[in-house]
Amino acid sequence: MGKRNRRRRRETQHRAGRAGGGGPDAAQHRLRAVDDPRFVADGFAHLADALARGDDLVADKIVTVLAAAWGRGGAAVAATTALRAAAGAAWERGWQPADLVHAFGRKQPAPERRLLVRLVTADGAPWRGHPGADAAWLQQLDDLEADLRATGRAGGASAGCPSSGCFVGDWADQEGLGAVDALLRAAQLLAVLWAAPPLPPVGEPPSAWGREPRVRRAPARPPGPGSGAIDERILSRVRALLAKAESTEFVPEAEALTEKAQELMARYAIDHALLSAGAGHSSTDQPVSRRVLIDDPYAKGKANLLAQVGEANRCQAVWCKEFGFSTVFGFPTDLAVTDVLYTSLVSQCSTAMLAASKGVASPRSFRESFVLAFAVHIGRRLRAATATTVQEATADHGDRLLPVLASRDEQVEAAKHQAFPRLERSRVRNVDPRGWVAGQAAAKVAHLDVGKRITR
Repeated sequence: MGKRNRRRRRETQHRAGRAGGGGPDAAQHRLRAVDDPRFVADGFAHLADALARGDDLVADKIVTVLAAAWGRGGAAVAATTALRAAAGAAWERGWQPADLVHAFGRKQPAPERRLLVRLVTADGAPWRGHPGADAAWLQQLDDLEADLRATGRAGGASAGCPSSGCFVGDWADQEGLGAVDALLRAAQLLAVLWAAPPLPPVGEPPSAWGREPRVRRAPARPPGPGSGAIDERILSRVRALLAKAESTEFVPEAEALTEKAQELMARYAIDHALLSAGAGHSSTDQPVSRRVLIDDPYAKGKANLLAQVGEANRCQAVWCKEFGFSTVFGFPTDLAVTDVLYTSLVSQCSTAMLAASKGVASPRSFRESFVLAFAVHIGRRLRAATATTVQEATADHGDRLLPVLASRDEQVEAAKHQAFPRLERSRVRNVDPRGWVAGQAAAKVAHLDVGKRITR
């Protein structure tokens, strides 16, 4: 669905507008055919297949016939049904709502992205009342719907979609698209969804809700007491440290305070690990995974930042460049800390990057190097803080600590390897030295503002 496909779609639309010959008998045959819902449904599937193969001649002929069914509602209904079936298949292949929209909508024109959001939210809506629904999955739907409402293009009736729940005609009316253009865009999206590969699952698909889980998943929020929740007393101390780090004008003091905050959270995670091991909770306290969306620009540096934060907190991240997200593996408490630390640090990094790059002749190269350097230096800081904490905890707990931590590291590594048996390491090339130095300097004064978000 890139520039080449959009150009091809415009050319196809132009040819389709000129097509439609064949005399009165052919026209009468087309009108009879579009009254058959099965014919229209098959035609839309063949249109998507033709676009995927780049067969514009076939696409011209099909879209011309289907456009005649638009006013009757048949083509819009067929497109809605086919797209929802493709979304349901994507859930079965490990995709989740936010993943799908981010991966296939982030580089598309606004109308195509809004169609994808409408598809995901429409297919997810019937699951809202399900007693076994995944709260994190439904929260993704809420967030996507909120984004769509913010555009002012959510909801509304459509003459092209007389049946309930038919969102394609509604979408076309909202976007001001004609039948041919709407069908071409919708069919192109269907072709893209057909080609979406399977992903390692991070949760159960809707079809499995209500049954005994086959795959453990990370909860929407940190687990409850005794299973990984962050103690409020610890959070109060972390907030106090971070408030001092934000208010001080002395860089060494700010750095010491932020590292102390990391040490405090690392110690909490260590105590939790020992408690779980000692209480025999190992069967329930297992590694889980979650996906973290990585936004452009400078996604590689941001993915590196996530990996660095995760490593310091006993998690491992795998970045998928093609789809723009990372899958992070770890124990629930460690994942919660990694998530909120990354969210805070990536915001700090972006702010500092923009300020440092003002007036730079080649800002893109500078900024890419800035983000990478920020990530590397933050990782060193956090790992050093964690190492100090482990040494202190070993002195308190003796020889039983290190085997517990080693076992958890092995379990996380095994979970990652099971999901991604063949991984490739990416390398950093063509670093801008000015951006690298500036990024390191910014990382030295970064603080970890995790306070309220870690309890949500």
